[in-house]
Amino acid sequence: MHLLNSRIKVQTPGVRTETDLGGYTYASPTESEIWASVKYLNQREALLYGVEVGDMTTQFIIRKDAAPNIGQECKILFNGRSWRITSALPDTNNPEYVTILAVAQTN
Repeated sequence: MHLLNSRIKVQTPGVRTETDLGGYTYASPTESEIWASVKYLNQREALLYGVEVGDMTTQFIIRKDAAPNIGQECKILFNGRSWRITSALPDTNNPEYVTILAVAQTN
């Protein structure tokens, strides 16, 4: 069982819809606020996950049912920063959880 003691926001991109004139419009992105366990990875841990060294990589563990459609197209907002999701993996020890690896974005 994981200690989910941090609030994060998961931002899902808006749906792209084709217009009658051949262009596209995007619906507003949606945000949901959920509980997560947050761990900043050191360079050794990042290498084990296959993430580029030098990036600020963070591991977020969430309940699978809190954000069932989370993927690389989503963003995480946490601690005043935006995080780009690089992978979302099922937790090998507990199928109720998802382990997300994300890299801090520079604004």
